[in-house]
Amino acid sequence: MIPTKKLVSLILPLLIAIPSIISAKTLQSKQLAGPPSEFEFMRPAQAEKSATTSKTALIPVTLKETKAGNWLWNSTLAVDEQDFSFMIFADDSKNWIIEMVNPLTKQVRNIADMDINHNSTKFGIEQNTYQGEKYTFSNMDTGQWNIRIKTIGEPEQFQGFILVTSNSKYQLNSYKTNLDQIAGHTIHFVTQSTSNEKTIEALKDFNPINSAFMLVTQPNGFQQKHPMFDDGLHGDNLANDGLFGGGFKTLAAGDYTVQINTFGNNPNGTPFFRTSQHYVPVIEQTLTMNKKHVDAITISDNRLNIAIDVDNHAKSSDNRYRIIAEVWARNLSKNGSMKPVSWISTMSTANNGQLNIELDARWIAMA
Repeated sequence: MIPTKKLVSLILPLLIAIPSIISAKTLQSKQLAGPPSEFEFMRPAQAEKSATTSKTALIPVTLKETKAGNWLWNSTLAVDEQDFSFMIFADDSKNWIIEMVNPLTKQVRNIADMDINHNSTKFGIEQNTYQGEKYTFSNMDTGQWNIRIKTIGEPEQFQGFILVTSNSKYQLNSYKTNLDQIAGHTIHFVTQSTSNEKTIEALKDFNPINSAFMLVTQPNGFQQKHPMFDDGLHGDNLANDGLFGGGFKTLAAGDYTVQINTFGNNPNGTPFFRTSQHYVPVIEQTLTMNKKHVDAITISDNRLNIAIDVDNHAKSSDNRYRIIAEVWARNLSKNGSMKPVSWISTMSTANNGQLNIELDARWIAMA
């Protein structure tokens, strides 16, 4: 039987009132439940536990035509270790000419004439691999090298990427802080440097990042830069603590990509440059809850049907939603103190402005 001295509440928070209706349609979907000890496993994972750690920098390459009718792209490579490597992904283009400018001597050299180890290889895992050309250097001068990619005449491939890999102890740690991925809402990221276990104790708290920005590619291909801040005002904890934060507003549903770019200097004065890549699928808001309270209807001595009033904005016929909720009980005989009862979950179809889920009242009795 349902205890008479306790009321049930959901952690939305949604308070359930139990009216004097003694029958309701039983749900057909499977009803799942478990004890309060499993609450932690049913909750969304902490954002920082899904962080991406990067020791690389991915640089996009786009060749542009010169007045002479040739094609050119140039940028800089932050070389922070004498043993240094990068890969070029150009869809097996054969007519890219690669030149590098030494930051100390200003000497310009064709990469084919440098003391390097060059081989064709694949990057990635399992089925997600990409063919590229890998260049490995030894005893290289550190600093900001200039790199030029050019072609004589029209290139076989106009775009590509350079993936720079560093053996430095300092890596990049980035993650999205909010679970909200709704069109029209703000997506927020933070990033900071981390050091691996080989870093000496005195340098573990060193923060090499001086500046950071997000390069956001929208579903339509349009790209926009968004600055990140370490001022304590952009979801970045404290000012000047090495944690940078920033956000952008999504304008439409679709697939977004976010590349976080970070710049700075290592303790030895060499340049620090790392990037991380993030995929963010954004959906339309199809459901909103229009009340803070829900109704619980008794359907047997030991079961309640919980009806949640919603506004359904879905434009398709697929109106099924997964519900996960924590159930708490308030003991009216003990100053209204709250006690966890169980978690409940099901798949429910939005019909007539309601979602429904069932609760076995024996969970209340056990609590």
